[in-house]
Amino acid sequence: MIGLLFRPLECLLSLKPVPQSTPLVIIRMDQLGDFLLNRGLIDACLPQNPVLILNSKVEGLARICYPNLIIIGVDLTAFRSTITYRAQLLNRVRGLGATTVIHPVYSRHHFVVDAEAMVIASGATRRIGFAGEPRWRSRLTGIFYTQLVTTRGHHETQKYQDLCAALGYPSPQWTRLSPPPHSRQISG
Repeated sequence: MIGLLFRPLECLLSLKPVPQSTPLVIIRMDQLGDFLLNRGLIDACLPQNPVLILNSKVEGLARICYPNLIIIGVDLTAFRSTITYRAQLLNRVRGLGATTVIHPVYSRHHFVVDAEAMVIASGATRRIGFAGEPRWRSRLTGIFYTQLVTTRGHHETQKYQDLCAALGYPSPQWTRLSPPPHSRQISG
């Protein structure tokens, strides 16, 4: 919750004009399992060559899965506690010049506070998220978005299918992770 103390900084940064040059940014700040479930959405967005902003704990895997995309890893501990790191990172996000930001997180918890700082700072004209839970928090944070997607599903895969449908993307297909081309297969 300390991230909320920085909210005035984020709002001030969002006032700085920036030319819009990056069509799509996807912000996903939570852990490995959520990143893996999020791959269907990322794959659906690949034609737009999105920039990914991820928790630094999954950055390495993301670089293997998507070697041609720009990936920005975020040290969440430093982001929450060091104002200079936070300001530099938010300035970098602002400098991307995003026209659309997708923040595909349903539950409103501390990862969301961190990612919403980036949604605000991005200056994107289109900011998309879920109308999530808990409802009181969704109403409070919904003001930072231009579009909130409702979902009928309880599992992440259904939520991403609903999100893709709302955005006009093909429905994501979840496949097994393929090993990197340079790795050895272990037979057993």
